[in-house]
Amino acid sequence: MMPSIELDRDKILKFLSDEERRMILSFFIAKNKSVASRKEIIEYITDKTDNTTCENLQISLEHNHLPKLSECGLISREKNKVKYYKYKSVENMVESMNDFSI
Repeated sequence: MMPSIELDRDKILKFLSDEERRMILSFFIAKNKSVASRKEIIEYITDKTDNTTCENLQISLEHNHLPKLSECGLISREKNKVKYYKYKSVENMVESMNDFSI
């Protein structure tokens, strides 16, 4: 069931300005999943980046990235699972931002 939160475009854009938050959403998009363990997400991101340790990433996920994505209604957290709420407009933004280069 989708949360009854009205998406705030400005808040979502602000939160998507962070690469690790985009990678969390990219995980769900690429894997076509709606629920995943924190461990799966951490493994996906550490495989994609060279400068992040699992321990540092776990701390930043728990205390920074997951709360912010939850605040804007894109995910919810329950025990060791993260539930992703699919919004096509947000997925389009994530994919566009990932493809963007200067």
